[in-house]
Order: sequence, then C-alpha cells, then structure tokens
Amino acid sequence: LGIFLLLTILLNSLLIRRIIIVPIQKNCKGVKKKLKGGEDSARFEYFSRDEIGVLVTSLNRMKDSLELANELLEESENIKI
Repeated sequence: LGIFLLLTILLNSLLIRRIIIVPIQKNCKGVKKKLKGGEDSARFEYFSRDEIGVLVTSLNRMKDSLELANELLEESENIKI
C-alpha cells in the first residue's frame, strides 16, 4: 500500500509539472527574452480554455490596458496648455 501511494503521488506531481508548471515557465521565459530585447509587444501565448488559458488571456488584456493607459498619459502630457 505504501509503495502504491508513493507511486501515485510521484505520478501526480509529474503530471502537474508537465501540464501546469512547464507551460507557465516557457511563457515567462519567452516574454522576458522579448522584453529584454526591447520588444514591447511581447505577449503570453497559450491556446487553451483551461484555467491557465484564462490566466494568460487575462494577463494579455491587462498588458493591453496598461499600454493604452500609458499612451493616453503620454498624449495628455504632450497637450499641456
């Protein structure tokens, strides 16, 4: 029973790592690399409707909102009366 439980825990942890952790790590590394290279349009890429896909979509929308707010702020600073 103990060995079966240990194997079950090990397999579950490997599965979680493969399904959740690795895609997040790859996305973070890719976005960091693009941002370090000066590419402001870096976006997270993950095409799924699961929880990670929802998170990625939310992060991309937040990034778009911040970019728009920054553009509006720059425009308002240039229009000073």
